[in-house]
Amino acid sequence: MSHVSRMRVGRSWTRGVEGRTKKRTEVMAMAAKLGVRWPDAYQYLMDGGRIRGVDVQEAQERMQQGWIMVDVRPTEDFDVYHALESVNVPLYRMIEGNSPAQLLKKVLLLSQGVTPLEPNTEFVKQALPAVEKAAGVILADAEGGSLQSSNGFPYGKQSRSLSAAYLLLAKGGMKQGSVEFLAPGLNGWFKQGMDGTGTVQEWQFNSRTPAGASFSEDVDPEDPTIG
Repeated sequence: MSHVSRMRVGRSWTRGVEGRTKKRTEVMAMAAKLGVRWPDAYQYLMDGGRIRGVDVQEAQERMQQGWIMVDVRPTEDFDVYHALESVNVPLYRMIEGNSPAQLLKKVLLLSQGVTPLEPNTEFVKQALPAVEKAAGVILADAEGGSLQSSNGFPYGKQSRSLSAAYLLLAKGGMKQGSVEFLAPGLNGWFKQGMDGTGTVQEWQFNSRTPAGASFSEDVDPEDPTIG
């Protein structure tokens, strides 16, 4: 490999790492606004095996047994394409207000290439009626998550589906064993050929991981530049 090629690869790798780090920081900050401090949530979910991740086949079997899949992505993303028979209860939503502070936040986030989202503080209130008649709930986001710790990732891989699981169990009072999460995310779901529907013809695979694998005490959850 030439010197120039090595420089290009190096720059590409650096941009990739910086992008993933930035996105992890954004979601950790947003989760904090929902009252989810990930190390605490991780320990809660791990204690007594309160929750487990399911693969695509297990999720499909659960749905055949009366479980419901709750897609926690923003409604705009859900409308574009989602799993058949899933319902949407967004953990985050588009910033809709036009106050000076909200407009400023929109401009700042858009200038950084970040979708202007804010926490849906009504998530638990909206989710409980949506799942009350189901045998159980499978929470899904695009990328999936993990509670498996590893070197450099002592708290596994935080995800929006895991944050939602914590809220339903700890704040919503749902029973242990009634909440699971789609470990490979909807990327994995559609990679295995599962059916979906929406305003487009097929799922657009998203390789980004908007989730914190670790927690930084330096994150300010009220920083208006963080999504």
